[in-house]
Amino acid sequence: MKSYHYYIRKTHRYLGLFIGIQFLLWTLGGLFFSWTNIDRIHGDHLVNRKVSPAHFPDRLFPLDKILDENRIPHHFIQSVALMPLHSGWYYQLIRKDTPIVRYFDAQNGMMLPPMDKKEALQLTAMHYRYDYPPDKVKYITEENKDEHLDYRGGALPAWGIHYSAPEDVWLYYSARHHRLEKVRTGRWRLFDFLWMLHIMDFDERDNINNSLLRVFSILGLLTILSGFALFFVSSRTIRRWRV
Repeated sequence: MKSYHYYIRKTHRYLGLFIGIQFLLWTLGGLFFSWTNIDRIHGDHLVNRKVSPAHFPDRLFPLDKILDENRIPHHFIQSVALMPLHSGWYYQLIRKDTPIVRYFDAQNGMMLPPMDKKEALQLTAMHYRYDYPPDKVKYITEENKDEHLDYRGGALPAWGIHYSAPEDVWLYYSARHHRLEKVRTGRWRLFDFLWMLHIMDFDERDNINNSLLRVFSILGLLTILSGFALFFVSSRTIRRWRV
């Protein structure tokens, strides 16, 4: 009859073989995350995220007049904020009946239309730290996991502006919010790929509560415990101490 030593050894061996590749991926990912400058992952060396706001207007256009002229009932308004954009100060109106956010010029009450290509290029010229011209400009209307996986979950529609110098980078601007949403570099894509392997979410890449990760975490714990058990039952020192 085979001893329990045999079964512990077998369990540890096959668990280690099965989960060893994932252990290696976890370790490689952890090394990359801990040794990488997160500011370079975010592309902070390529862009200036803070654009100086325009001068605050001496007089504000009455908000009530904006609501009346655009036939927006007061009780439909969820929130109002006065905020600076690159071209001036605007009222930001969020309605209860629609997810669409609208902006109205705080000086003349005119509604700000969605960002066009010209405005997107003006903005990226303000944000990008280098004088290289962009080589791609794309208008994104729907989430495309193949072409623009970098921008998943971002506000749509959006403008994507690509630079190949001094390194490969995409700048994404929300057409409705008139602001820089995301900066995606080659380093970020490597970070994102390793993060996908790390949390084992191969679809959305951000769900750390997925079933696969839970199963492998339990198997990893069992592998470690079986290793401790194997050491305990095979150690001569412990056997002498027990005798």
